[in-house]
Amino acid sequence: MIFHQETNNKLNSFFFEIMTQSATPTFLGFEEDKFLFDIPEIENYQYDKQIHAGIIDFAKIYKHTFEKYPYMYNISGHDAYMPFRLMVSDLSYIKKMVF
Repeated sequence: MIFHQETNNKLNSFFFEIMTQSATPTFLGFEEDKFLFDIPEIENYQYDKQIHAGIIDFAKIYKHTFEKYPYMYNISGHDAYMPFRLMVSDLSYIKKMVF
């Protein structure tokens, strides 16, 4: 958690949203009794849908591939986060692949 919040000038949530194509606004924090959110990105909803479809396709293939090995479904949040952590450990990768 500290890695995610404190590295890359606190931009990891932004990078994670780009990678997962979240169409919801970034949560910025609290102000007294209000929730604060950034501006939603609506320009790329079609791309978001394609990426979401790809994620679902991957999940279906993974499930089918390991249906005889149910222990392979036990994926911790830590393990799921590790590919992202590796990627943002070197921002030149993100610059090359995303921007």
